[in-house]
Amino acid sequence: MLVSVNTLSSFLALAGFTSAAFYKRETTSISLYAYGGTLGGLNVFYADSLAYVGFVSPVGASVTSNITVNEDASDDTVAWTITANSTDASSIDGMELYIIPTNGSFAQVGFVSSTNTSSLPTGAVTTGFSWFGKNAAYDDPSGALNLFYWAEPVTETDGLWRLMWNQAGTPTNGSVPITLKNTAPLPATPDANTVAELLL
Repeated sequence: MLVSVNTLSSFLALAGFTSAAFYKRETTSISLYAYGGTLGGLNVFYADSLAYVGFVSPVGASVTSNITVNEDASDDTVAWTITANSTDASSIDGMELYIIPTNGSFAQVGFVSSTNTSSLPTGAVTTGFSWFGKNAAYDDPSGALNLFYWAEPVTETDGLWRLMWNQAGTPTNGSVPITLKNTAPLPATPDANTVAELLL
């Protein structure tokens, strides 16, 4: 069958349209780790719609889970959603990460159902998240990248911190500035004496 130049160009245009229509952005699933102060790469986790850092759960929390964050690094207008790493907390799957970047705010980072964003705290946003190298950042409407994550110790529970967004930039209640990275801490390498003791 002979194909004219016009027909061939129409086929090519249609093929290009089809591939563009079915193109899907790549979503990456990651874990977030807090570094700074005495926090050497502790993971961020979910507890009752709020974000915490550490290795123990808040007292009285009804739903807690380690989480995976699903993000599209190419588009900061797409919310970062979470997936529970435990099957008994699957009800939190698809919730969106939020911060409150209003002037002077110091507020805990949280999660909201994508079907109930009307319950967001005043001034909260679920989009604008991006990366500065391996550090999680917030790209504000002016185009500036902000890295105002802080950890505030939970006084009644050792080894637990609230993950905060500190637009005010000043310490509160013993809080410390941290960075959120998508890289896990390296495992500790035992020294020669420790290895020798383990072999005895």
